[in-house]
Amino acid sequence: MRNITPIFLSALILCSALVISACNSSGPEIPEIEIEADFITVGFEDHSTIELTKGSPEFEEINDEAIRIYQNICGIYEEQVGSEGIEEIKYNNKFVEIELIEPASVTTYTDEGEVYRIFELTSAIFVFTGGYAGCVLVGPPPTAEWPDWGVYWSRRSFGNLKKMVDALLS
Repeated sequence: MRNITPIFLSALILCSALVISACNSSGPEIPEIEIEADFITVGFEDHSTIELTKGSPEFEEINDEAIRIYQNICGIYEEQVGSEGIEEIKYNNKFVEIELIEPASVTTYTDEGEVYRIFELTSAIFVFTGGYAGCVLVGPPPTAEWPDWGVYWSRRSFGNLKKMVDALLS
């Protein structure tokens, strides 16, 4: 009888740990990919911008978090934005824009872990304020006949990226 109690307690602790780890899981495991933007622009509501330089710690941190958000795109809004609209959004809101000279393939996944879409990433804008707050605006390839930008949502929070942007001002 004495041996059963420690075994029972050990099993109970193990089961509890498994349940807690399962509850802390926030969706499918998305593989990390190494993509480095060629240009990063950070914009603010006062119409000012900061161009980050490649190799700086801020560039790398913001790049990596933006790519993580991009990889978690899992839905599209029912609209697209033309070039004029993009310029207005960039002028009036806080955002991060990443641009690549050579497109990179990025696989995104649904909430269930299925492939949502494979994008050819050339440019993306992560908007923090205004009517498109929390949206990822996905730019068309440079040779696209369709010049509109897609408006997507990501399951990953913009919170970390916003903190990094806010730290640029301090």
